[in-house]
Amino acid sequence: MKTDSLEFERSYILKFYLNARHYLTDGSYVGETHPHTWEFTLTIRVSGMRFVRFNVFEEGIDAYLEPYRNKVLNDEPPFDVVSPTLENLVEEFARNFYAVVQKEGGTLVRVEGSESPARTYAVDIRPREGDDGPTDLDIDRIVDGVVDEMLGTDEEHA
Repeated sequence: MKTDSLEFERSYILKFYLNARHYLTDGSYVGETHPHTWEFTLTIRVSGMRFVRFNVFEEGIDAYLEPYRNKVLNDEPPFDVVSPTLENLVEEFARNFYAVVQKEGGTLVRVEGSESPARTYAVDIRPREGDDGPTDLDIDRIVDGVVDEMLGTDEEHA
């Protein structure tokens, strides 16, 4: 196989850290408040060959996490209603991370969350059956990328 006929799917893998405290409840049991440094690993797919400044992803995710830093998560929405377990953190954050990444032109495909080196929970993100497909914004970005590639320019990301 000729190597010039290969096609690549491009991804960025970014890690973020959140220092916060939480406690767990189970019926009438209320655990002790304790700290964690949670690690979140995001796999972000980008299309085409256009250059992506991945710091825009980093800035958006950091801004989203900021209100949770150094807090007791049980006191912060939505974890004042939903127990801040590792699983719930990953799933709630993944929904919001997805919106941040999509706004910047990427597609979030996986989120892993770890509360310790030995404990990781991961979700893979796929559109639901019957999804309407790409939005107008997605189509605009795709068309812009194709035109830039055809013209050999990419003024926005040059």
